[in-house]
Amino acid sequence: MNEHHAGEITVLIIDDELLQISLLIDYLNKQGIRILKSTNGRDGMTLAVEHLPDMILLDILMPEMDGFETCQCLKALPATQDIPVIFMTALSSPEHIVRGFEVGAIDYISKPFSKEEVMARMMTHLSLLRQRRELAGANAMKDAFFATISREMRNALVPIIGLSSLLDDKQIQEQQIHKVAHTLREYVEHVHKLLENLLYWANLQMNKVPFRRDVFDVQHVVLEVKNQFRQFARHKEILLKDEVAEKTMVYADQEMCRIILKNLLMNAIMFTPHGGTIWLAANYIDAMISIRVSDTGVGISQANLHKIFQIDKKFSTAGTDGEHGSGFGLVISKILVEKLGGALSIESELGKGTTVRFTLPLTA
Repeated sequence: MNEHHAGEITVLIIDDELLQISLLIDYLNKQGIRILKSTNGRDGMTLAVEHLPDMILLDILMPEMDGFETCQCLKALPATQDIPVIFMTALSSPEHIVRGFEVGAIDYISKPFSKEEVMARMMTHLSLLRQRRELAGANAMKDAFFATISREMRNALVPIIGLSSLLDDKQIQEQQIHKVAHTLREYVEHVHKLLENLLYWANLQMNKVPFRRDVFDVQHVVLEVKNQFRQFARHKEILLKDEVAEKTMVYADQEMCRIILKNLLMNAIMFTPHGGTIWLAANYIDAMISIRVSDTGVGISQANLHKIFQIDKKFSTAGTDGEHGSGFGLVISKILVEKLGGALSIESELGKGTTVRFTLPLTA
């Protein structure tokens, strides 16, 4: 649904005298709106449940089941209770108008009406509905994000407390102290990364992340990120291969591109076993450049692949050396890519590896 593109809208009209509003139906059709029609309340309810229209225009004076009863029934059904209903009727007394709002309508248009007025009111209410849905979605994502962050931090802090208490044991050997200290550092780094992701995500939601588009050579960013992770990859004997040509120019925010590549390369190294290979490559597709990070890692099952970007269904998997990760790097990367006007996708096969691709525009 979009307030500027009527062609994405489906409207159900329930009126026992459709011929009288044929001019309105023709007008809405010409605006690209898909129209569903019913001449009685019961059939109209069936259509509403089957098609879940964006809006319902409802008459009051109908045989068997009038508009008031129809609206009450629609609002009682979970599937249709949030669909906005506008009454269109010749009944215009104050008591009828009040009754219409009491049963759940959002507006009341008296016949005769102008088709332009109906269209204007429809688009206003659809815009408000879209905004409410977007706000509800954002709140749900926020709640899921904080819930998952809290769980991940709790899972990391419990072993930190336990390991710290071991250092008070006077009988602990020096070799064990080094091992405990190393493990402690890993957990602390994990918590630090979680907090960084949390703050960055929060700033993204509040539009507080600086956004500066410019033309730059993506090869420079790839080589910079590759060098930052060279030691991590060398520790696991992973070969990093870059296949990005010089002067591969893109129009994007360089820092955001750097963050995306860091997140993708970090994941690739974490989930690639010793002796594996990771490729960083780029190629042109129409007016976009496609950048990919491919690995010979453990891969992701098809059952889990669709959960990757769903914060409320996040699953944590340890890396091949037990590295800790939460998956938020991928979520943030997808948000950044879309902010830059591109798209991010993942292909993976369990036991064979994963390829993550994202696109960026070449010019403004």
